[in-house]
Amino acid sequence: MENSNMKFCPHCDARIPAECEVCPVCGKKIRPRLGELTDAQIKRIRRPITIVLCIVVAIVLYFKYTR
Repeated sequence: MENSNMKFCPHCDARIPAECEVCPVCGKKIRPRLGELTDAQIKRIRRPITIVLCIVVAIVLYFKYTR
């Protein structure tokens, strides 16, 4: 019977708790699969993308209206 709060480490195939971010066996970071991201992880990914996008838009607008 499969326990739903367990998963396998993609590096060493050890069975680990689902909430682990680092494998306790091999010590490597566990990256979540697409669709398994939490809201906090999505916000952490979006923040730098939003900042870079705002900077690019500001630069484009600066050069558009200063020439």
